[in-house]
Amino acid sequence: MMHTIYSRASQVWAWLGCVPDDGEEAIALLPRITQVGKELKGQSMEQFPRPTPESKGLPSLSSPVWPSVYQIIYNPWFFRLWIVQEAALAKCIRVLYGSNEIDWKVLGEAVDFGTELGYHVRDSDGQKPRTGDINNENVFLIREVVQDPSLHVPWQHHLLRILLLTLKSHRCSSPQDRVLGILGFVADDQIEQIRLDDNPSLVDLYTRFGHFLLSSVGPSKSNWWALFNMAPASEKLPALPSWCPDFHALSSLSESPMNSLVSPISSYRYKGHIPYYASRGTSFATQGSNLYELAVRGKIFDTVSRVYPKFPHASKFRAGGMSLEEFSNILLDIHIWEKALAKTILEAPTPSKDLMRDLQVSRDNDNVPIKTTLDDYWRTLVGNLTERIDYTITCEMFHNFRRGLDAWAKYIKKLDWKIDTKLLINECAYGAADDPEEEPEDTEALQHINQGAPCMTFLVDVLQCLERRRVFTTAQGRLGFGPETIQEADVVCILNYACTAHILRPDPGGRSPTFRLVGEAYVHEMMTGEIETVGLEEQDIILV
Repeated sequence: MMHTIYSRASQVWAWLGCVPDDGEEAIALLPRITQVGKELKGQSMEQFPRPTPESKGLPSLSSPVWPSVYQIIYNPWFFRLWIVQEAALAKCIRVLYGSNEIDWKVLGEAVDFGTELGYHVRDSDGQKPRTGDINNENVFLIREVVQDPSLHVPWQHHLLRILLLTLKSHRCSSPQDRVLGILGFVADDQIEQIRLDDNPSLVDLYTRFGHFLLSSVGPSKSNWWALFNMAPASEKLPALPSWCPDFHALSSLSESPMNSLVSPISSYRYKGHIPYYASRGTSFATQGSNLYELAVRGKIFDTVSRVYPKFPHASKFRAGGMSLEEFSNILLDIHIWEKALAKTILEAPTPSKDLMRDLQVSRDNDNVPIKTTLDDYWRTLVGNLTERIDYTITCEMFHNFRRGLDAWAKYIKKLDWKIDTKLLINECAYGAADDPEEEPEDTEALQHINQGAPCMTFLVDVLQCLERRRVFTTAQGRLGFGPETIQEADVVCILNYACTAHILRPDPGGRSPTFRLVGEAYVHEMMTGEIETVGLEEQDIILV
C-alpha cells in the first residue's frame, strides 16, 4: 500500500532530524563541498603536500560546523531500507533538516562528492575529514533509475538492480524485509509471477525470489553474475540452496554483517577493463519445475587434486596496526608459507638464478598432466594481472619478493624476539641453517620491507588475490586459486557467459548428477576462452 501512496502523491517530504546549532551554516556549505569534491575527484591520493580545507575555501576541520555537515551527508535516513520507496517513487521529493529545506540535487551532490575530502584533504595537524559510510549515495542512484525513462529496463532486471543496490547500503531489522521492502517497485500482477507463498519461511522466501531473478534475467547480464557470485558464503542460512544468497546476511550494514565476503574475482580490473572472459558459450539451460534447483550450462573440465594452506594472517596484515614484533612474525610465516608452496608445486624450494630457463614454458603431450613452470606459478599468485596503473609486475619483482623475505628472515634471526621456533621449522623444512657470513647488511633487509619496495608491492598484490582463498592444483596439472572452502575432488567448470572459472562440489545426497556451488576460481591459462580448445561438449549442470 505504501508504494502506491508514495507514487501517487504530488510530493513527499523527508525529514532528516533536528538541526544542531550550526545546522544552517552546514546547509549553506554543501554547494562548496560539492565543488571541492568535484575538483579533487580523480586526483592521486599520493599528492603531497595535501591541500588544507582553508586552501579550498572551507572551514578548518576544528570548526564546529563539520559535525553538522557530517550529520547531513552521513544521515542515518539514507541507510533505512523502507525509505527507498518514498525517496524513489515520489513524483517530487523535498527534504527537511529541522525546519530548513535542502534541495534534493544539492544534497545528492554533497553526498556523492563529499567523501572525496576525506581522501585528499588534510588539516595542518594531519587530521582528515570523515570519509563516512560506504554507498550512502545509493538512494539517490535508485531514484535516478526509477525516475529517468531512458534508464528503464525490463521489470525483472529493474528489480534485480534495486536488490543489489539496497543490499550494499540499507539496513532493516527483519530479514524478510530484504525482499518485501523492494517489492513496491513492481506491479501487483508482476509480484504474482514471482510465485511467493503466503507467510513463507525465510528460506522459502529467499529461494523463490532468488530463483525467479536468476531464471528471469539470465547469465548474459552482469547483474546476474553479481547476484550468483554472492551465493557461496559459510555464514548463510544452512537450508538455502548453494546457488541462493542469504540476502540479509549479505548486507554490509545489517545487524549481523557477513565478514567472510571478499571482492569477487570477476570484479578485478586490468587498466580499468575486465581482464577475464573465460567463456565463449552463449546457450542457456532450461529451468525445471523444482525451485530449489537452478539449471546452468557450461563445461566441466578438471578436478581439484590438491588444496594448499591459506595465505597466513591475511586479514591481520591488511588491517595493519601491528607491533613490529607482530609484523616480523607475520612476514616470517609468509616466508615459510611461500617457500613450502613453491617447493610442492615446482618441486624446488627456490627459483634458480637463470631467469630465462625459469621462464621457459614446457608442455608435454595431451595425455600427461600439464607441468607448472615458474612463470605459471608467480602469475597465478597475482591472478596474471601484471599491468597495474603505475607499475608492471614482472618475474624480477617476484624474485625481489623472495629475496626480500629471505633477507628479512636472516635479519630477524639475529634479534632476540623469541621466534627461534619458527626459524627452526623453516631451516628443518628447507635445508641447512643460513650461513652468517652470507647475511646481507641490515639496511638492505629493512629496505626490502619499506612501503613501495618491490618485495612489499608484490606481497600486497598476492594478498589481494589470495585473502580468504586457497591455491589448488588439478588432476590435469593446472594451477589456480579459489574459495577457502574448496576441497579435493571438487570439479572445475566454466559456465556460459562467465568471466571466471567456478568450483562445484558433486552432491552425494542428491539425484545424479547434481552439484553444489562452491564459488569463483582463477585457473591459469583458462581465463581467456581457452575452454573452447579442450574439445568438451556443453552440458546442463543442475545446482542444488
